[in-house]
Parts: sequence; structure tokens; C-alpha cells
Amino acid sequence: MKRHIPLFDTENPRSLVYQLERLRANLKALPGSSGSSRPERLVDEIVARLRRLDPADLEEVSAEGTRVELAELLDGMHRDLCELSNVITTTHLSLPGGMQHLWGPDEFRVVP
Repeated sequence: MKRHIPLFDTENPRSLVYQLERLRANLKALPGSSGSSRPERLVDEIVARLRRLDPADLEEVSAEGTRVELAELLDGMHRDLCELSNVITTTHLSLPGGMQHLWGPDEFRVVP
């Protein structure tokens, strides 16, 4: 009996590929998106890596009873998604530099 692996289902909201496609669309919709920003390129690389996989390989069980290919895929995806998160945070969620505080001690305030 062949199992269905939901990682690759483009119609299933719980699927990794579905979520990556949504993320790609959301990144593209951001102001200043070039289609080739670093976060967009990372998403494209992750999706391309997933599309090259054969789902049947992920179902193979080793003599120890583990799915080595699946474990390696999930570890790699975790690493890649953490990197993507960091890149999105630094490129889209960082405060602009040189901001002047409007509150706090006087040494933080500069009056022209």
C-alpha cells in the first residue's frame, strides 16, 4: 500500500509546498519586491529542492526502523527555514537605523 506524503500537496494548506508557495506570493507582494530578493531566492531554492525529491525515497525504512531520507529532509528543511526566517527578519522587519528616541533619558534625544 502506497502512502500519500502531504509535504508535496499543492492543494493542502498543511503541506510544506503549499505554505512555501503562499510565502513566495506574500514576499512578491511586499513593497520593493524585485522577484529576486534574497528571501525570494531562498524560497525558490527550497521549493526546487523539494520538487527534485522522489516521495517514494522518503518511505524507505532502514534496518534500524528509521526513514533516513525523510529525517535528513526534515533536518535540512528546519535549517533552511530558520535561515529564511533570519533573512526575512533582517531584510523586512528591522527598524531603520539612526532613529531618534522620543522617550527615555535625555542623552538619547538630540535637539537640532
